Amino acid sequence: ACRDLTHDRPPPNTSLVSWLVESYADAEFCLMPQGDCPTRSAIFDALCALCIPVFFSSCVPGGDLAYELMYHPFLPRHERTSWGVGDWAVVLNMNDAHSDALEQGLRNISGDAKRALRERISQLVPRIQFADPWNATAVSAGYIYADLMAKLARERG
Repeated sequence: ACRDLTHDRPPPNTSLVSWLVESYADAEFCLMPQGDCPTRSAIFDALCALCIPVFFSSCVPGGDLAYELMYHPFLPRHERTSWGVGDWAVVLNMNDAHSDALEQGLRNISGDAKRALRERISQLVPRIQFADPWNATAVSAGYIYADLMAKLARERG
């Protein structure tokens, strides 16, 4: 079953935030259609709930998708060569978005592939949370700094 987070509303006496978190946690996939800007907090909300983001594009194979490149160093880059499962997300053909092919594409993803995606996402969650709940001194800025220092070290040879 699908829940349309743009039109559905939380039940009475339920906060919007808790309802959204529950919606992501209950979902296996979270559809992330293009919006009015290239970034969206919903991607990170979904990932923190171990919900697999599903993006849509018309330029695969052979194109670099902003979704899978622009969030580096928080999320690993994925050089995509085909539709389907990537390192931490699924990309489907935008031209199929209004047909049964979309639903069928998601149904065709094996249980093992979904488990592997969720496992990978769970490893990434500390990198995308503002603060790492297991280490109060680690914040996302620390990951950025570490990546920048590593890049500088590589450039210096």
